Amino acid sequence: NEVELDMDKTRRQKWVLNIFETLDRDGMVATSSHGIYLLDHSGKVKKKLTPISTSDNVVRRMQPLADHKAVLTMTYEVDIVDLKNLKLKTILNIKDGANAKAGQRKTLVSSHTEDGKILWLATRNNEILKLDLQSGETKEICTLPDSCGTVRNMRFNSKGGVGELWICTTLGGLLYKIPGMPGIRKVERSKYLEFNVNTMEVDNDGNAWVATEVGLVRL
Repeated sequence: NEVELDMDKTRRQKWVLNIFETLDRDGMVATSSHGIYLLDHSGKVKKKLTPISTSDNVVRRMQPLADHKAVLTMTYEVDIVDLKNLKLKTILNIKDGANAKAGQRKTLVSSHTEDGKILWLATRNNEILKLDLQSGETKEICTLPDSCGTVRNMRFNSKGGVGELWICTTLGGLLYKIPGMPGIRKVERSKYLEFNVNTMEVDNDGNAWVATEVGLVRL
């Protein structure tokens, strides 16, 4: 079936960003750059919340949580979404944040949730933040050098007993950071990992699959 979402035609950015099945499997959730849609499995829109953004505060990513909830990352804020009634609760807002060195406002560019309890965030100023979704407490983990470019994606791997935060960048390749330990390390096992790394996933055997602009790498 083909489903056309009733998105705001006056906005330039109106593509679908994310889609996932609800944890109790009673439907699908889709997000555009400014709206949230609940669909049944036939594709019929049951509920929608649009627009939810302004011209400078758009949706980046939404990821499922337990108890019919999801975490929504926008340009300047993080919201908890109740998927039953599409109500938003803001738990982090960095609208007033600034970085004098970069001379630009701090904005969120990437996020990844760890077991639905922790949200890892990256800002355009290359700050890596750890947000506790229950308490709302935010902790700055590190700041990447400008030579790394921009963070494209992040994944937290807790397999093997030692937690590692993997960071995909546009110019610095694939990096990893062990929270609580000094330093940031770069993975240099393949020439494919030298520059633009888009994303990565870890399979059940502990292998890391890395997507780059020139190919796929398994670590």
